[in-house]
Amino acid sequence: MAQVKVNNKENYMLIVLEGFLNEDEVKDILGRIIKGIDTLTPGFTMINDISKFVPANSKVLNEIGKVQAYSMKKGVGKTIRVVGNVLGKTQLRRAQENAGVGYEVIEVGSLEEAMEQV
Repeated sequence: MAQVKVNNKENYMLIVLEGFLNEDEVKDILGRIIKGIDTLTPGFTMINDISKFVPANSKVLNEIGKVQAYSMKKGVGKTIRVVGNVLGKTQLRRAQENAGVGYEVIEVGSLEEAMEQV
């Protein structure tokens, strides 16, 4: 399951990834994320809740890395990651590194903590 919510007034996007996502699901989700990014202004915040995300295969991680690079190109100001699954966290970090994305990620333990930093 995945949710993508954009708050243009507060200039942030919330992405919640849960469970295992196949390649078709990921393409749909990443398309929605790109459309959402395009509605935000530079300096926007991205909140990624991956606390219940099941690690993905390398093709999926490559696609995630492309969207991470796109968000950097579009001026992401802050990225907050709600972590839980250590392997999922490691995979997203690796996708970020492989895509050459150098923005800082703030890791928190809950969605409530993440929202306090918006």
